[in-house]
Amino acid sequence: YCSPAFAHQNALVAAVAAANPNTVVVVSSPGAVLLPWSGQVRAILANFYPGQQAGNAIADVLFGAANPSGKLPVTFPNCENETRFTAAQWPGLPDPTAPSYAFYTEKLLVGYRYYDAWEIRFTTGFPFGHGLSYTTFTYSALQATPESVTLVVANTGKAAGAEVAQLYLGFP
Repeated sequence: YCSPAFAHQNALVAAVAAANPNTVVVVSSPGAVLLPWSGQVRAILANFYPGQQAGNAIADVLFGAANPSGKLPVTFPNCENETRFTAAQWPGLPDPTAPSYAFYTEKLLVGYRYYDAWEIRFTTGFPFGHGLSYTTFTYSALQATPESVTLVVANTGKAAGAEVAQLYLGFP
């Protein structure tokens, strides 16, 4: 939901991007938002609850003084209700004054697992764990046992940076 005061933000971003193909958008939000214009901009920098030094931190990333090494903690969907939530899945509905039940009909298909199971591809959104860097990394010496996974991560680029190795589980 966009309040009337913010209802035209997507149109504004699309108009600016149409006028300048080098547009970079900084998204400051408490969670996932729709980005219908994502394919029209050069880059998107997301920050969540950045604190009082937000301006300095964002400037450092935009001007290359700091490497954006983070990963998305949520999925940015392609469209509203892409995962097809129903009213029955929300505790307290249809009577919010007497919440007494919750139906977890999605079972284990939450987040990236839902997208994987339904083979939903990202067109304007971005998956949980997505993130880019000003440098490159290689992964090698992957070893997996039933109890652990180990690997070596090396920065192979020219810029300093940090990487978060991610392992996603799927159903057998």
